[in-house]
Amino acid sequence: SSVIPEGESETKVFYADLTANSLIYLTAESTDGLIDKPLAVHQKYICKESETDCVNYFAITTGADIHSDLRFNWLIIN
Repeated sequence: SSVIPEGESETKVFYADLTANSLIYLTAESTDGLIDKPLAVHQKYICKESETDCVNYFAITTGADIHSDLRFNWLIIN
């Protein structure tokens, strides 16, 4: 699980085994404060071989920054 902090609209989740073809599934632990905005994968970043000390990540957004800490679960299928 991860969290989008209060007052923020997105967060990054670092996951070394993420690939360009990974499917990412999200579920919010609570919908309090979502204001009709679903969680969505905003970006997937896969490190290039030339990048050292880089970790793949995906960014999750709510589309709105008016909420309390928002905990969510994620599942990746490669």
